[in-house]
Amino acid sequence: MKKTIKQTLAIAMTAATLLAVPVASMSVAATDNATTLQASNSDNYTFVENHSIIDCTNRYKMDDGRFNFTIKLPAGTDTYAVTLEVTRNDQGEKLFSDRLMYFTGGIWNTSLRLIDSYDGSDYYELITDKSVNAGVGIKLYMNYDGASYMATNNADGSTVEGRGYWLSA
Repeated sequence: MKKTIKQTLAIAMTAATLLAVPVASMSVAATDNATTLQASNSDNYTFVENHSIIDCTNRYKMDDGRFNFTIKLPAGTDTYAVTLEVTRNDQGEKLFSDRLMYFTGGIWNTSLRLIDSYDGSDYYELITDKSVNAGVGIKLYMNYDGASYMATNNADGSTVEGRGYWLSA
């Protein structure tokens, strides 16, 4: 019995470690002419701004001081497939990034919920905490249907990363 429990725990810990490595090792980097997502030392994806695939369709500061972002994704997209980068200023400087699905609770006291689905897209509401001093911004990245897309508040078709969708405090 003890041996079975130990084996089960070992398998669970190994699986958790393997799942955590891709998330922890992902980073977004802007080069002179393109934005790439580096999933490992050998994998790079060039991202293209495409607001018909992924977008921040609305953003505003709420009366209670929290920040609200509406995020558009292709219908049925797993929020694990989307990387959300939080920016610390209006220049788009990265504060941190993680999979979109993890933006519920945690140290940032955020909530994410599906609010609507139509015309082949799902719309999510992301609400952040009001304790951000200067404001908060977001950038979105995803691989979808064999291509890599971003929503960084730049022109459609651009491979240059924008500053993100910013809201002042």
